[in-house]
Amino acid sequence: MSATRDSALKDGSESSDLLMLTLDGIQDAVEFALQPIVDIGTGVVYAYEALIQKCDASGDASPVEMMDTAHERGFLPQLEAMLFNKALDKFKSLRIAQGTKLYFKLDGRDLGQESDPRMQVGEAVAAAGLSPNQICLEFSERQRESVTDVTHHAINDLRQLGFLVALDDFGRGSSELRLLHDLSPDYVKIDRFFLHGIDTDPRRKLFVTTVANLARVLGARVIAEGVETEPEFKACREAG
Repeated sequence: MSATRDSALKDGSESSDLLMLTLDGIQDAVEFALQPIVDIGTGVVYAYEALIQKCDASGDASPVEMMDTAHERGFLPQLEAMLFNKALDKFKSLRIAQGTKLYFKLDGRDLGQESDPRMQVGEAVAAAGLSPNQICLEFSERQRESVTDVTHHAINDLRQLGFLVALDDFGRGSSELRLLHDLSPDYVKIDRFFLHGIDTDPRRKLFVTTVANLARVLGARVIAEGVETEPEFKACREAG
């Protein structure tokens, strides 16, 4: 029994060491770009969205794959907590970002489980000298099936601390109206698919107009994601 217990303890220690090496490696290699979110009425930069770059250090080709791998191996909460701190450091070091907000995308699977380090983001924000109402946590319809009662309670706890919530990639999935109802987000980000060529596609413009009107009724602001041309910008403005 003693030998078996010692072996188990050793295996646990080795697993912990391997996890730390993995997280340290990703932390050293991964970088964040801050993409501005502009108020369409005033032209003023309202916030910055943290976008992961150089995630190939984890052996994955994209941030989505990196999150999937971390979830499969059981260290997604630790990874997201580390990435949040790194994005926070980038944001607070950007002088022109003072007075704006930071948008950070949380995969959110198993959010709020016992000892989840992601539930300590309030402490990280306070340590950075920022306020929770400067941080908007984004959740995607991609993980709709993993949003449990525990997840909802966790999100509500974060909102009680002052964090804002956004529903990302709206329009990509089939169950988003339910998610829009359940999450009651502060922001709705329309998927880029519906914005590409919106100036020449009446159906896309109708969709965006409908979402903007619905979000307004629900008390949420709408963000058009990835607008790249002046005609797209003008069409989005006309769509509300």
